[in-house]
Amino acid sequence: MSMIKWWEWGNEGAELHDDHLTWFEKEGAVRFASGAACDQSFEDFFQRGPHVDGVPADILAEVNQALRDHLAGRKATSNDYSPRLGTPGRGAGGEGHRL
Repeated sequence: MSMIKWWEWGNEGAELHDDHLTWFEKEGAVRFASGAACDQSFEDFFQRGPHVDGVPADILAEVNQALRDHLAGRKATSNDYSPRLGTPGRGAGGEGHRL
């Protein structure tokens, strides 16, 4: 399982992996002194939004678009995967983004 793209803002961040998203807080963040992370399925992200509060709108739009691009690429190589896609955003895969 490889990481495709990552984003960071403040003491938090997100990572796009082949088959899930990971939302995290850096070590020393206010809520968890030792840092914390949670994984989220793509389906859950499209149905409920991010697992964490306070994701900046521009980052959320980039996560959404990167995930849509990733799933479109997977669909192009596999006829048995039909993702539900969310609202279009902006951004492209393969690089990190820090605020």
